[in-house]
Amino acid sequence: MKLFLILLGVVMPSLVASGHVMSCYWAATSMTSAPPYTFDVEQIDPFLCTHLMYSFAGIGDDYKIEVLNPELDLCDNGGRCGYERFTALKEVNKDLFTMLSVGGGGSGSATFSEMAGDPALRQGFVESVVALLSEFNFDGLDLDWESPTINGGKPEDKENYITLMMELRDALHGVDKIITTAVSAAKSIIDQAFDVPALSEAADYINIMGYDLHGSWNPFTHHHTILYPYYMDVGSMRYLNLDYAVQYWLSLGAPAEKLVLGLATYAHCWKLNNTDETGMYAPAHVPSGFPSTIAYNHMCDYYNVNKSATIVHEESMNEPYAYDLSHDNIWCGYDDAESLSIKAAYARDNGLAGAMVWTIQYDDFLGSCSPRPFHLIKSIVEALAAEP
Repeated sequence: MKLFLILLGVVMPSLVASGHVMSCYWAATSMTSAPPYTFDVEQIDPFLCTHLMYSFAGIGDDYKIEVLNPELDLCDNGGRCGYERFTALKEVNKDLFTMLSVGGGGSGSATFSEMAGDPALRQGFVESVVALLSEFNFDGLDLDWESPTINGGKPEDKENYITLMMELRDALHGVDKIITTAVSAAKSIIDQAFDVPALSEAADYINIMGYDLHGSWNPFTHHHTILYPYYMDVGSMRYLNLDYAVQYWLSLGAPAEKLVLGLATYAHCWKLNNTDETGMYAPAHVPSGFPSTIAYNHMCDYYNVNKSATIVHEESMNEPYAYDLSHDNIWCGYDDAESLSIKAAYARDNGLAGAMVWTIQYDDFLGSCSPRPFHLIKSIVEALAAEP
């Protein structure tokens, strides 16, 4: 495996966009995914991304950072040594940043809110972060609080989040580590949760989560990571797209060189209410017997087997969607290499720091239905590096 990684290094650095960030989240739980989707540390190409995010750490009952899955993250008691093997990827690529992400979409706000609002608890959290990152040789922390003031939070979170970020910045910069944060692309959450100028001072990079803008909670189909408004979007629906999110963050004072555009390697799916309406805004509901979100590699393999699916590329949008009337009327909006390249070029042309993906293990890492392994992420990197 070591020789394989070294040989990769001969080829892959030319794909990494000089001066651009390519951040890739990796969920440690993919170590235990069922074959063929098991994705362990040694399968990560260490030259593909500039920043790798180990997901996730948590916050313990003592409000300090906590190892969330000891059996995966640590070596103790026959553990899988995830932390050590992950940061050891820097032995192959000395320019790689290995980050630890704390929080995540399922963690809510309540614990973050309580910790950030208490100076003593906040200090304890910051000190525990520095200690854990130093122990396992991580290069920084990614704070994934989704999101201040909502999901169990309180109004004071907006200010307390900034205080926490500033204290993390000072402590981490003091030991030559960096601080990034994941933020919403939704205008309503941005307005409620984020003091953008202050956050821009505190964070080294701000990762805009440009996905989950639509989903099966809507009673109609839509694309969850659409770049521009769809022609049928009206009212507040015209805010739910990547272009609006980026331009809004910029208008509020975020410097382009700190913004990283988050992209998705997974689909959101619905079950169509009837077979006569199969496009965007078709009446639909939560699917049963099929996941409402599905990784690109799972979906690609599914469509390779089930040839009855119809893939649609509308002229009015950059992203594809697919539906299968022979298999429970499933409809999925997703990104392919072409649409991700367009979004990466958008980030490049708007002077952004780069792109981010959730997640690396959802890409077609085996190359089973793509021209090459990691085809989606490689396409993003190539677009970032290309001449405008």
